[in-house]
Amino acid sequence: MVAASVLSILVLMFSSIFSSASRAWIVGSGNVERRRNVRALTDFIGNELKAAMLPVQTVSGSTTGNLQFLVDPSNTQVPAAYQNSDCVFWQAPLATESTYGDIAEIGYFVKWQDDGKGNSVPTLCRFFVNPSVRASDGSLGVNPDYLIFDPDKNRWLSPPVIDDVAPATAATGYRGVFGENVVGLWIRCYGLDGTELPRSFDSRVGYSCKMQQPDANGNPQTWQETRYLPAKIEVSIVQVDSHYAPRLAAAGPAIRTLTSTNSIRDAEQFLEAYRTQALGSTPLKALLPGLRIYSTEVLLTNAQ
Repeated sequence: MVAASVLSILVLMFSSIFSSASRAWIVGSGNVERRRNVRALTDFIGNELKAAMLPVQTVSGSTTGNLQFLVDPSNTQVPAAYQNSDCVFWQAPLATESTYGDIAEIGYFVKWQDDGKGNSVPTLCRFFVNPSVRASDGSLGVNPDYLIFDPDKNRWLSPPVIDDVAPATAATGYRGVFGENVVGLWIRCYGLDGTELPRSFDSRVGYSCKMQQPDANGNPQTWQETRYLPAKIEVSIVQVDSHYAPRLAAAGPAIRTLTSTNSIRDAEQFLEAYRTQALGSTPLKALLPGLRIYSTEVLLTNAQ
C-alpha cells in the first residue's frame, strides 16, 4: 500500500511537470510563430517598396510627372480615418496581370472598423491596382480604378478608389485585408545625404539633398541637388497577438490617440509611450504582453 501510494504521488508529480512543460512549449512555439508573422508582413512591404518608381515625366511636358510616391497625403486623397500612424502609396513594376503594362499602384494603411459585434478593430490594408481587370465573361479590359495616367494626376488616389480597391469588409470578402490586429504602421524616409525627410512626403516635389565630393586636389566640394525618391525607408509595425485581441476593444481609443501622435515616429517609440501610459491604465496594461513589433530598412536604388 505504501509503495502504491508513493507510486501514485510520483505519477501525479511527473504528470504535472509534463503538463507544465507542454504548456510552456506550446506558448513559446506560438510566440515564435506570431513573431514570424509580424516580420513577414513588414518584410513583404519592404520588398515591394524596393521597386518604387520615380515620378517619370510624360510626353505632355509636365514638370511633375505622373508616377508618385506618397507618405501621409492630404485628407482629400486618403480619409483621416485611414491615417492611423502612417500610410504610404506608390507605383512599381509589380503588376500581376501585364496585358496593359506592368506598373501597379500599391499602398498600405491601417483602418479601424466595426467587427460586427460592436467592437472597433484595426486592420492593415493593402491597396493594389493592376492596369487591367478581368470582366465576368473572362475578357480583359482597362481597370477603371487604374488612374495614374489620368489628366487629373491626383485622381489615382482618392477615398472612392481606396474604398473600391481595399474596402476590407465582410460584404466584399475582406478584399484588401493584409494583416489583422495591426494597430500601427510607421514609415520614416531618409534622403541620400542621410537627413530624415518630413513625415508627409511627395516624390513629385522631392527634396533638397546636400552632395559632397572632393575635387582633383582633394578639397571638399559641396552643392545642393533635388532628389525625388528617399534613399532609405524604415518600415515598422505593431501587431496584437490574436490571443490578446479580445482586449483590443477596451484599449482601442487610447491606442488610436497614441498612433496619431506626431512625435511618435516608429514602433519602438510607440511601445515606449504605450508602456508609460499603461502604468495608469488597466486596459492598456492588460494588452501590453500581446504587442508584437518589427521593423526593417529598405534601400531604394532609384534614389541614386
